[in-house]
Amino acid sequence: MQVIRFALQAKNGCTNELVEWVKSWPDYGLPIPPHGWRVYWHTQFSPWDVVVNEIESLAEHEAWWKEWWAAPRAPEVAEKLGELTERGGGGEFWAVEVLK
Repeated sequence: MQVIRFALQAKNGCTNELVEWVKSWPDYGLPIPPHGWRVYWHTQFSPWDVVVNEIESLAEHEAWWKEWWAAPRAPEVAEKLGELTERGGGGEFWAVEVLK
C-alpha cells in the first residue's frame, strides 16, 4: 500500500480560515482530495494546526493535482493559499507493508 501525505501548515491564527478555505474549493471549480481533508489541531508528533490530505497511490495523487491545476481559478486559489499557510508545507510518500 502507498500513502502520499500532503500537509498545509497554517499561519499562526489562520487555521480556522484555512479549513473553511479548503472546504470551499468546489465553489471555485477545484476538486477536493479523494479521501477528503484531515485537520490536526494538536499532535505530539508533528506541528500543530496542519491541514492534510492523504491519498492512497502516487497515480491518484498525480491525477488529483493535474485536475486541481487544470481548474481555471487554480491560480487565484493558490494565491489565497499562500496568504493562509507558512512557506513549505510538506509532502511525504510512504510505502506501507502490512505485517501479519
